[in-house]
Amino acid sequence: IAVRAVLDEFDTSFMCGDQAASGNNGHVALDAVSRATLGHTGLATSAQRAAVVSPDTSLLFLITGPGATFAQMRLAASAFPAEVRRIAMVVDATVSSRATDADGIPILHLADKADLGALLRWSLS
Repeated sequence: IAVRAVLDEFDTSFMCGDQAASGNNGHVALDAVSRATLGHTGLATSAQRAAVVSPDTSLLFLITGPGATFAQMRLAASAFPAEVRRIAMVVDATVSSRATDADGIPILHLADKADLGALLRWSLS
């Protein structure tokens, strides 16, 4: 998603644990992605930091694994102003890919990368 945004010349921010990058330089964004590791920061804390690093956010993707609760996703989404479009994605290969909506936040459950295009089209419709 970030690679496509950079290719389309959108400013892009990436936040994962201690790694952060912001701007429209694809090399900087991909460098941050390649250094990202699982950590103990938590989704809400990372989202709060991302909101500070990238205050002009217009589209937010919260990407997490199956351990995150909806309450944690909603708390993370609340770090951004109301006008920011929010999409949550739960990556879990043990369930079927599907899309749901909870409290106005599209939640994409991704089991297989091949399903990503269809899920994104649903979330943006």
